[in-house]
Amino acid sequence: MGTTGPAGNNVLWLDANRGITLNLGLVSQWADQSGRNNHANQGTIALRPSFAAGFQNGYPAILFDNSTTNPDWMVVTDHASLEGMAALTAFAVWRMNTGIDEEVPRGILSKRDAPNSNYGYAWFLESFTNNVAAAQQFDVGNTSERLQSTDRYDNDLTYLTSTSFNGAASPTSNRMRLFNANLQRGNRSNANTTVPSTTANLYIGSLRGATDFETPRFNGYINEVILYNYNVNNAQRIIINNYLAAKYGLALNGADVYRMDDPSIDHDHEAAGIGRLDALNTHTDARGTGIVRINGSTGLGNNEFLMWGHNNDILGTWGSTDYPPGLQGRWFRTWAVSEKDTAGNPVDVGAVNIGFDLTGFVIGNINHIRLLVDTDADGVFADETPIGPPALLGGLYYFNGVTALTDGVYFTLGTTDIAATPLPIELLHFNASPAFDGSVRIEWSTASERDNDHFMVQRSADTHDWSDLLRVNGAGNSNTVRHYVEYDPTPLAGLSYYRLRQTDLNGDSSYGPSVPVLLEAADDLFLYPSPASSVVNVVCRDPRDVQAIRLFDDLGRLMAAPVLHDGQTSRIDLRHVPSGTYTVLVVTTYDVVKKRLVVTK
Repeated sequence: MGTTGPAGNNVLWLDANRGITLNLGLVSQWADQSGRNNHANQGTIALRPSFAAGFQNGYPAILFDNSTTNPDWMVVTDHASLEGMAALTAFAVWRMNTGIDEEVPRGILSKRDAPNSNYGYAWFLESFTNNVAAAQQFDVGNTSERLQSTDRYDNDLTYLTSTSFNGAASPTSNRMRLFNANLQRGNRSNANTTVPSTTANLYIGSLRGATDFETPRFNGYINEVILYNYNVNNAQRIIINNYLAAKYGLALNGADVYRMDDPSIDHDHEAAGIGRLDALNTHTDARGTGIVRINGSTGLGNNEFLMWGHNNDILGTWGSTDYPPGLQGRWFRTWAVSEKDTAGNPVDVGAVNIGFDLTGFVIGNINHIRLLVDTDADGVFADETPIGPPALLGGLYYFNGVTALTDGVYFTLGTTDIAATPLPIELLHFNASPAFDGSVRIEWSTASERDNDHFMVQRSADTHDWSDLLRVNGAGNSNTVRHYVEYDPTPLAGLSYYRLRQTDLNGDSSYGPSVPVLLEAADDLFLYPSPASSVVNVVCRDPRDVQAIRLFDDLGRLMAAPVLHDGQTSRIDLRHVPSGTYTVLVVTTYDVVKKRLVVTK
């Protein structure tokens, strides 16, 4: 069993917090995080969904609109990893908006060209009865093999659901299952022993080929989709659901084994875990999305889980003060531990091995690194005894046989020599995106800097050959958050990439991650910000040709929204416009131009 992903390897992982390529505020690519390059794309501007920052518990979502003429959707090109398997499991976090009849199918994902045509599988929401809340629907092979959930799902609420198909199960029961979080909400038989192999692409946010009386459209938000090409066991299902529930601030209906995401503790980020329900339902080696890997439990018994997650603080030591004698610094980021059974009672899984992936860190000497465990869970590390040094194994720094982890404690890393082994990742974020004037905006932030001489912004057309673009002086030494913004006034056409090279005062350099930017032909009409709340700027290619600007709601009604003109830019006052999806219509001397706008309050 692999360690990547929330619980094991997957074949598709779309996370709105990672791998998003924006063009004029719309999502042109949603990059696959599974490592299989099953990226979701949309080349047609009118069909691209929007990016909703900080939508759920501080994490973003992708908003698929309610347009009846050009509904949003994204497509993953057909690939062998997405079909032909003996089993599959899918998880998703989503929210439906009001505004369409419940009989309209809202596709989470579908691999088919039309009903019973080139059919692999489809997972969607629909009621089949007007004015009745939608249920989950799941097909494998064709529409006659359909499972409907016993639960109904209301609009304007965020849900965590999953589905599975197991061709090895009894042909008369349980080959297909639907879940609302940890509770099974339906099962049925299926004639297939494998997921059919087809040439159909996989569509996100659309039930491909639906023939209902209205245009199928999701009309809502999708935060995350994870697809496995095997049947996730019940222990893994609990771990994955706890990861998603912690991340998005959702309640679990049973088997809430990670309790350190409660608001008073707030260690919501990158939760992962090991666990065992019985001999057939185990997960004993986990890393999840973060840098911590735990395995080798000496006492993991039935119905026992160990999970961890962090507080999203910086991975840096510069300026830290809470550490025991003999150390010179510790990370500000801490991980919290839950050791519980499915009823929420504390358990003891024995000693474990704790590994840290320190790729990209400054490691002068492995013997300087220490593990710190807040064994009395009082939030203070200065009164604790450091553990270590670690051993380097398979690229990870391991502390083996650790017995100090118990339910409710915290852990982090420290150093005995902050000059030689400072353990910083100074970069909080790095992003590059098209600006409305045709340039590319490049921005990054550092949590702390030590002996930082300068940054060099580099650009590439293929991620192989890089050229220096902009040099920016560093802060030298700093223990406060610093923000940097630069522009590339003459970017490359089409797809290009940007990254940072950071150089210390002694000449040592390190490289940050690369970020893709897609520049397409300039639009005749550009709106920013998008989504908007109180005002939206309207930029036309030649503002001298503008005759009128109007705002219409999704039913085609003209909105009473004042328009102000100021040179090159016009502004629509949205202070009295409710949240929803609208159309901005601009009448020019030569044409009528329309653009979708999402208003959020």
